[in-house]
Amino acid sequence: MNCKRLLLAFALFVVVTGSVLFADDGGAYYPEDWSYGNIYVKEPNQKIALENEALCFGYQKATAIFDFNNTTNEKVLVPCSFPIVIKIPFRTSKGFVSAPSVPRGSADQDFFLRQIVLNRSLKDEEEKVSLDELKLKDKSLRVEKYSDYINELKRYGVKEDWVDKDGNQIAFYGQKILPAYSGCEIEQDGKKIPIQNVGVQVDVFINPKSELTDDWAESRNVENNSCVTLTLHFYHQLEFKPASHSKLVVSYEVSSLKNDYHANRYEAYYDISTGGTWKGSMKNFLVAPAMEMEVKNGLSAPQKIEQESLGAFYLFKNYKPAKNEYFVFKTWGSYDEGSYYGITEKDFKNQNYAGGVQASSYLKGTFTHREIKDQDSLREGNEKKSDYAPQRSFDHDPYNGWVEGVDGDGVGEWISFGLSKWCFGPFATNGLAKFPYYVDDKNYDEVPYKFWLENNRVKKMGLYNSKGFLSNLDFYDAYAGVLLNAYTVNLFQYNAVKNPRILSPDVYKMKIQEVYKGTKYSDTVLGEVWFLPIADALVNLIKEDRKSSSPIFENFLQEYFLKATSDNESYRITQDQIFSDK
Repeated sequence: MNCKRLLLAFALFVVVTGSVLFADDGGAYYPEDWSYGNIYVKEPNQKIALENEALCFGYQKATAIFDFNNTTNEKVLVPCSFPIVIKIPFRTSKGFVSAPSVPRGSADQDFFLRQIVLNRSLKDEEEKVSLDELKLKDKSLRVEKYSDYINELKRYGVKEDWVDKDGNQIAFYGQKILPAYSGCEIEQDGKKIPIQNVGVQVDVFINPKSELTDDWAESRNVENNSCVTLTLHFYHQLEFKPASHSKLVVSYEVSSLKNDYHANRYEAYYDISTGGTWKGSMKNFLVAPAMEMEVKNGLSAPQKIEQESLGAFYLFKNYKPAKNEYFVFKTWGSYDEGSYYGITEKDFKNQNYAGGVQASSYLKGTFTHREIKDQDSLREGNEKKSDYAPQRSFDHDPYNGWVEGVDGDGVGEWISFGLSKWCFGPFATNGLAKFPYYVDDKNYDEVPYKFWLENNRVKKMGLYNSKGFLSNLDFYDAYAGVLLNAYTVNLFQYNAVKNPRILSPDVYKMKIQEVYKGTKYSDTVLGEVWFLPIADALVNLIKEDRKSSSPIFENFLQEYFLKATSDNESYRITQDQIFSDK
């Protein structure tokens, strides 16, 4: 088999911290038959067009969504392979493979990978691997049924629920860590596509300069770019209905080995020569990266879309991929997921596209609360007078808010506002925070919590636009006073809305449906409300989507925005936590 031919393949692939994952959506059953590209075919396909693609490229998981169009009046079957290629850097020491790089997430992971490479069980993680045995595996390829391969992983100690040796579930930012070598999820038009067979291919490269010495200082400078390239080919088949669009979703966990021996540099690669073997050009190709991104090999620079608080997106339009074009994603450190950058004070206060605020009722009266002076002086703010009018939820002050003004809990009462631009939201704090963290040196826990607990907070509101009901908004019962001393990511960490959404310019109404009961009063308080404006280029994609018979971008952006802005549950302080601390 010609390995260069494979590696030059026209492939969707990912190398994260030394791991290369090839995402493939069409091709032949045997690697030696593949042409270049992530759509592996023996010859260009003039029947199926790849019209649009959206890629979310993260540290842990990559998800690619493809919009295909069968331009013929016949059913088309395409045999495919989704290869995952993992590079395992190592050094040599007196005829043996040295302790390889420790993978992010679990030091056991390399132990499993070595067993797959050798095709035999190792007794323990410290067992030495002979360099001669490793050399014998070079240019080898074995093919087995997927079920047999999974059983093989079990023999090596890989568990289906991915727990450590003590039975504890391994998690990273609250998510399971699944080994990339266990496979990928492929879904076509909502139907899961089964993996039929697995090809295990091993390529070994040994740099003679990677030999360790007894001198520790000298060994630190030894080049370590010897590596095993483990390529796992997951074979499946796609079916395209006559004269129809088809949506393919390919997702896979990124099983990340560090890219250098000292675990401080990570790189990821994505070959975007994706659509070259399909008919026509891609209309739109949108990339949402969690890392710094560069384009390589003469590829024209895409349109860079600066999305407020979320970094940048990249958009290719009317793009016909060419051979060897690819992205490089770079990052330093091992655990910096961080796709959300927070909101600045300027951005928070510059929400003049939201206005015309009204309410069905509001509580008459005033109260005193504390304004923020600066980030470092939580207590040293000026006292302010505030009322409970609906405008208080849109005045850029997180310590007051709208309080409905009817008897009882206020179920059915509403607050309305207009948006003059496309936004993602609403976001909101919940309840009457009133003070930043504490007010005096005494009872610094009791004072702010007391006021917040005394009043009702919102549990659920109905969201309406000028055409009628849109969705329900669910709220965390989260205290918003702590750490709201700076207009940074903290503001979104104390957002209480679980399910904000993409909103077009219109008039909106939020109606109270359920509440969290206060300990003293039945007045329901909605705190500060704000939005995230959507960049014009992304708005144009959403508009195209709404006219399309095969939309992929609006839902893609909805899910991306939701995860990036609302996935901060671990930072919230809830009523249960308050009482558990007493």
